[in-house]
Amino acid sequence: MFQLGETISIGCYFIINKEGKMEDVRLEESSGNPDFDRRIINGVKSVKKKWNPATINGVPIKFRFRLPLSFGS
Repeated sequence: MFQLGETISIGCYFIINKEGKMEDVRLEESSGNPDFDRRIINGVKSVKKKWNPATINGVPIKFRFRLPLSFGS
């Protein structure tokens, strides 16, 4: 269990590839707690949803997505 003591806002970036799968999950910046960072990344990676890839003129392309997250007490 984590005691944050304040609200933390952090961005998580990942790529949705042409097949609609998530890859290359990263944090915009560290929360300052490596274990907490690892848990955020693992939590985002655990989403098993198949995404709809971005398209240009109907052709699927890779797209970098930013997911804003906020944690607080």
